[in-house]
Amino acid sequence: MTGSIQEIIEHLSRHKLRTALTGFAVGWGVLLLIFLLGVGTSFESGLRSSTTGYNIADLRLYAWFTTKPYSGFAADRSIIFDDIDIALIKQVAPEVKSVYKTVTWGGKELRTKDTYYTDFFSISGVHPAMFRSNIAITLKQGRFLTDEDYNKALHHYIIPDNIATTLFPKDSTFVGKQIIVNGIQGTIVGVYQKSTFGNNIVYLPFSEAALRVPEVATNNMELALDLGEKVLTGKEANALGEKIRIAIARRKQFDPTDENAVYLNTWNIEGASSFDNFFRRLQAFLWVVGLSILAIGIVGVSNIMLVAVSERRKEIGIRKALGARSRHLIGMVLGESLIITLISGLLGLAIGVAILLFLDYAIIHWKIGELTMFGETIHLLGSTTVSIGLGLAAIAVMLLAGIIAGYRPARRASNIPAVEAMSDKAD
Repeated sequence: MTGSIQEIIEHLSRHKLRTALTGFAVGWGVLLLIFLLGVGTSFESGLRSSTTGYNIADLRLYAWFTTKPYSGFAADRSIIFDDIDIALIKQVAPEVKSVYKTVTWGGKELRTKDTYYTDFFSISGVHPAMFRSNIAITLKQGRFLTDEDYNKALHHYIIPDNIATTLFPKDSTFVGKQIIVNGIQGTIVGVYQKSTFGNNIVYLPFSEAALRVPEVATNNMELALDLGEKVLTGKEANALGEKIRIAIARRKQFDPTDENAVYLNTWNIEGASSFDNFFRRLQAFLWVVGLSILAIGIVGVSNIMLVAVSERRKEIGIRKALGARSRHLIGMVLGESLIITLISGLLGLAIGVAILLFLDYAIIHWKIGELTMFGETIHLLGSTTVSIGLGLAAIAVMLLAGIIAGYRPARRASNIPAVEAMSDKAD
């Protein structure tokens, strides 16, 4: 085996330029394949980091007004949730583990004694458990709301960092500071960087919201559904929403098909599914493009190997006359093809990984692919890290490429008759 490999290497060494040019096509193909997949991974990573909470199962049940007359009742009736509805939801939908009251309304005043926040903001009254099941937040300082905050209806706020820096431009620590929200003074207990619903929401306990704006908390109440570890597809979520709407419609006497009266917002589930499908298709497209480029290199290797076999007809004929079997000749040609593709492919893989590492450094330190829209930083590019699985897949592709490139020339070499190959007319 060692002698065969040494013989193959010696033969390739006698044709350095041809071997280098042949390997270049394969190495270039592997480099582009790794680069394209790395950039695709970076694009996906960047967008996912900029859409914090996009995949969280935030199932919100909304009540609005009826659009259809029903059973003697006219249209345009307001539908308002109450505690009986919450119990009914748990009864008809046992997959729902908990139901939390929540309400969101527009903010009018946000300030300290000395500074004002003048841009638009919203106030959202939530249950502490929603930070585990319905709201994805990247907390920068402090903590989330607690059961004590909720049970005692404390004036505790979680605010975005852009609002915190506006209100306290000279400070870097904001937890514990006092702010006034719509006329009521309270304490900052947490500062977040990103939230599921944007970076302009001030969170406080729903219990405190119910005391502060009782009419809004009653008439505009939304219900957040917690399914625990269960993950729904878009179809399952729609079926759940229909089941709940029918049950509430029976109790509140409105048309069960009136989706405007009660509807389950499944935008994030359906959106996350579309998001995942987009990136799966993108990765598939990049694989196709990369493999197409690599295929050009494979054709080049195959053609060069055919030329090499033609040049070595006499040598092959002598080997066959001396008793060399077809499998030995096939192994010789395949060995050359595999060595060319493996060495050039590994070199292309190493250069591709090096380029991605440099790009990763540039993304982090030079802010490449970073832009600001509506006061929020969006990352178009993220980590370009190449997984071990991708590296192994690239090596497998190289091995397969070597076999494909060398198979036809190898079969041709094994089929050359010894007498014909040694004949002077063979050339």
